Amino acid sequence: MSILALNFTSKPQSVDWDTYIQNASLSPFVPTPDIVASRIFDTLGHPRRKGPPIEAVGGVVTAAKARTTHLDLGCGWGALNRASLGRPSVGRTVGVDNDSGMLREAESRVGVGEIEGTEVVWVEGNLQGCKDLREYLGLECTSALITTYMVTDGLKALRPLLGRALRDIEDCTVVTVDYEIEGWEGRKGGDIMGLTWHIYNRDSISDSTIASNVAKLRDSLSVLYGEKDAEKAMPLLRDVAGTWDGPEKDLGPIYRCLGDASMEVLDWSTARSSYTKSLSYLNNDDTDGEVGLSTTGLARSRKALRDYDGLGELYRVAVVSVGRGDKYADTESDMAESGIQRNPYLGWEYGDSLRREGKDFPVAAFVLDLAGDAFEGVGDPVRGYVAQVESCVALAEYDPEKAKAKLERVVPKSTQLSSRDVGLLQRAIGKECEGRVLLAALYWEGGDKTKAEDMFGEAEARLAQLEDDYVRRMEGKGGKDGGGSKRKGGFSIDESGPEVGEVSAAKFKKAEWVKNTLGWGDKNEERLRKFIKLG
Repeated sequence: MSILALNFTSKPQSVDWDTYIQNASLSPFVPTPDIVASRIFDTLGHPRRKGPPIEAVGGVVTAAKARTTHLDLGCGWGALNRASLGRPSVGRTVGVDNDSGMLREAESRVGVGEIEGTEVVWVEGNLQGCKDLREYLGLECTSALITTYMVTDGLKALRPLLGRALRDIEDCTVVTVDYEIEGWEGRKGGDIMGLTWHIYNRDSISDSTIASNVAKLRDSLSVLYGEKDAEKAMPLLRDVAGTWDGPEKDLGPIYRCLGDASMEVLDWSTARSSYTKSLSYLNNDDTDGEVGLSTTGLARSRKALRDYDGLGELYRVAVVSVGRGDKYADTESDMAESGIQRNPYLGWEYGDSLRREGKDFPVAAFVLDLAGDAFEGVGDPVRGYVAQVESCVALAEYDPEKAKAKLERVVPKSTQLSSRDVGLLQRAIGKECEGRVLLAALYWEGGDKTKAEDMFGEAEARLAQLEDDYVRRMEGKGGKDGGGSKRKGGFSIDESGPEVGEVSAAKFKKAEWVKNTLGWGDKNEERLRKFIKLG
């Protein structure tokens, strides 16, 4: 049998107060009095030992495996761990706290190792980052007595964790001190010093409670996908995730929906966190395509946050998941190509991430080229043009001569583009000018200074014309953006890169802007620097 108790007792020793408050915000910061802690153990079938301690007769380790594991989360100075000692049914007590200073104090007060026949262990950990209490109890735990002294909001936040223990551990009881778990049907266990403890078991999670969870989930999804009100749906989905008493795997799709809602309101950080949780609960089970959806969401939220380290691989997994439905795709490489063809937007994001990560420019060039062809294949030559120019940028990082020849073919194609989305068309012209500037730098590097200066002059003229057109459109709209569809900023081909009117010849002289906004790569940035400096 195992006991879980959360018992924050005082100010931390080794982390700042604000950090400790944030991590320990589920607790009332009041220690469980010794007499209450002792009575809880007594009344739940763990009386104190009468006679010599077990270690006096040997067999401590073997006996501990068949006896109670006591787990005190947020142990503070270890009051509940101390109360577990000297009880034949308790073979091991584990105290967990997020502050190493608290744990050092607990160790000095209670001890460590074998004490009165019980193994005492201290672990530094954060309760809010825990997925399964067996991380501390041990995977072989078959009986658990879980106690916690937490406020109502704290119990609500921990309800899924406690519910999982009740479902997954063969013999499990939850005891709360002073506060009840909302929505569960418990019974009063005792009352002393004005503190009441409440007892819950697997039957406390009734069918009506589970039905209520499902109804709340249905309502939140209706708001998100029916009413299309992501902002309203977010707190509803948080509540569902925080009180879910159903199977653990269901939390995967729930957190994925929370991630989708967060993306809609441009809360990239919450989206990243939600998709990460979704994938951890799904545990690679892609039966309903949820792993692919959450992987795509995680990749996009990270791209919006400019979190590029390892992002290319994440996008590769996402495009492969899209291509899995192609019966003619036998290998992952085939699936990746099929995924890009089926979803050129995702393909462009994959290539752009590789380019900005700066680790595999050949693959970036290939992927962006595929995305460009895929856009053209679905009747979208403007986005196809943007992808092709960016493919040339990636190509120039490792094969400048081939990139030069390709840019000479691709750049002039902008004159053939047309679109009702004026803002999109203007961004394509800006991308044309970007290609011209890179081509000028390549000419200069190859010793053809006249061509370099002429090409840069054309870029300057086109950029000046683009800026004038943008200003006129702004004035015609009373100062409002008249550049087509509204840009949200973020991850996609329509939301990344410089804004219309932002690109100018002078901007290319700013190395930081070229690096962070355009993401050219080190070699391209160096050849541009030399051209700007000497040209």
